[in-house]
Amino acid sequence: MEIKSSLIVKSMIKMLLILFVFIYSISGKSYYVSPNGNNDNNGSKNKPFKTIKNGVSFLEAGDTLVVLPGNYGYEYNIRLKKSGRDNSPIVVMAEKEGNVILNGPRKKDEMNCSEEYGDDMGKGVAFVIYNVSNVVIDGFKIGNYEVGITNIGYADTQKERPKNIVIKNCTFHNNGGDGIQNIRVSKTLVTNCIFISDEFKSGRGWDAIQDYGVNFYNSNDCVVENSYFYGEHNQALSFKEGDDNCIARKNIFEGVGHFAIFLGQERLSNETESNKNPTCKNLIAEYNIIRPTNGLNQIEPKRKYRTKTPIVIDNVENAIVRYNYIEGFDDGNKTCGINIYNEALGNIEIYNNIIAFSVENLMSGGIFQDWGFEKDNNVQIHNNTFYKLSTDFINLRHESGKIWHFTKNLAYKTQFYKSNTDLEYNTDNFRGDPEFKYGDPVQPEISSKPVKPDFDSYYKKLTNPFRLKQGSPAEGFGVEFK
Repeated sequence: MEIKSSLIVKSMIKMLLILFVFIYSISGKSYYVSPNGNNDNNGSKNKPFKTIKNGVSFLEAGDTLVVLPGNYGYEYNIRLKKSGRDNSPIVVMAEKEGNVILNGPRKKDEMNCSEEYGDDMGKGVAFVIYNVSNVVIDGFKIGNYEVGITNIGYADTQKERPKNIVIKNCTFHNNGGDGIQNIRVSKTLVTNCIFISDEFKSGRGWDAIQDYGVNFYNSNDCVVENSYFYGEHNQALSFKEGDDNCIARKNIFEGVGHFAIFLGQERLSNETESNKNPTCKNLIAEYNIIRPTNGLNQIEPKRKYRTKTPIVIDNVENAIVRYNYIEGFDDGNKTCGINIYNEALGNIEIYNNIIAFSVENLMSGGIFQDWGFEKDNNVQIHNNTFYKLSTDFINLRHESGKIWHFTKNLAYKTQFYKSNTDLEYNTDNFRGDPEFKYGDPVQPEISSKPVKPDFDSYYKKLTNPFRLKQGSPAEGFGVEFK
């Protein structure tokens, strides 16, 4: 069944057409930094600076700082103080991707890396992008800080937000709070980055080091794509508190401790009208892969661990979740592959996802809707494939009597649950034994190392077994591949 375009789809397509991924040329000056340099040098390749912090202080629009390979140890508060221009950004780049290392002072099992955190943006932050636009950070490996990169705009929300920030080809490993933190910014692109959290204080999930891989607060027109999240982040990728027109696409999540993708982080537990988190709007999660992992875990190296909660739709008005592959999740109770919490508003569209291989427990099902769902919304759940789930493939628990549009979904080797009312269901769903083109799908082996695979080939490998044979009794139901 083809989903009719809603206002959110049209607005997001428009956003993508005018996206900020600018093509820039290195037209200004180039400066260099080397571990063997000297800050009294002129910054040329033959006479490089010694510290990145000193090097960035010379940059004007169109300039590039090239950081030569090496371990730069604990450099902190490397602060970008000037803006580039739309076609001439300020670029800070590793000469060789991944060979420039920044290592903070956070000790094992600590979240905070410095008691002096907070002093002039903190001794716990590597890069600080503060109230500036048109900046590129490229190719760094950052670990053991409180925050790897802070990208922050004006506290005065009436001012125009900083825009056109690109963070790419970077690795963030066991930073205490966040890999990348974004606050009140616009048009930020995070692409081809790696986020690893394989250390935690005591348990899993809530006690993870590198609590967030990437988060956004009160930001708009931002994209996270082609990035890899490995290990026990509490929230690997989170849009929260007023984010608008943001997309998570073509990312891979393996073994996330709690939430892989959070579309509209939840309301405050003690919320009142005066202190409530603002609602997000127009968020999309598409073409993501969410899987368990065999682990590379400093505490229990051989333990296989799973994503607890793959995708959550909560404090958001208008959201789309489509073409995602989700498998091997486990949160014990009232959690499924895609979870709709009771603050979701407007058009909620969930279609063409594969949700498979959950572990056996009370409620590791396909799509779950929390109790008390009484918001003004239009929920459409179409053409999803549910395979080998331990319990129901759809579990809608609201008591508002609203009719949800639920059609042409395919459930195979998965139970069918009827909630306290039949109003949510359209009978046009397929529950039985469809004929898959490659035979009964199996769960492919997962690497034991945090190595970022090529997304397109990995996605094809996982989803191909779910293609239906021509003439299958389920043809027209379930995932519709493009």
